[in-house]
Amino acid sequence: MNDWNPREWKRELRRVSSKLIVNHNEDQDNWRGRLDCSNKYSQNVATKFSEIEQRMTHAAKLATDELNEIDMKENHINELFRDQIQECEKANSRLKSLEASKEVHTKKSEELSKTLKEMTINVAAVKKKIDRKGSSITDTTPLVEIRGALQRLRTENKEFDVRIGILDYELTKLLANFSSSQLIDNDDDDSSIDG
Repeated sequence: MNDWNPREWKRELRRVSSKLIVNHNEDQDNWRGRLDCSNKYSQNVATKFSEIEQRMTHAAKLATDELNEIDMKENHINELFRDQIQECEKANSRLKSLEASKEVHTKKSEELSKTLKEMTINVAAVKKKIDRKGSSITDTTPLVEIRGALQRLRTENKEFDVRIGILDYELTKLLANFSSSQLIDNDDDDSSIDG
């Protein structure tokens, strides 16, 4: 073994090296393929990231500009309709007070109607007693006073019925005006937004 020549060895290596084939294990090939594929995808992501980043930055800027424009338009519309909103709020509060007043008057009217019925029953009872006692009682002053009181109660009841009718009419009219003005305002809002 001592008689080998290094030059001849190198020449032999050059001659045989092209014929030498290294057999790789299949697991190693899969691993290398996955690594190559990962590197390839990593490079694709790196090249496309800057392009996508620019697009996303541009989209974000456009969205921000649109939101700012929407805010400005909303503020402008609010400013345009501020008076109508305040009028509507005043009309709503007035409507609520009228409804409360109507309820109070309705309750009072019901109470007065009940009182009138009770008094009518009492008068009828008194009238029966007076009729039973017959002609022995010649003084009709209390009966005249009771009749007068009944007449006044009937008159007051009619006045309350008229007042309730007027309140009901006014409330219905106010609701109708409020509804129609709200519809007109909505139509005006639509036309001003379209224009």
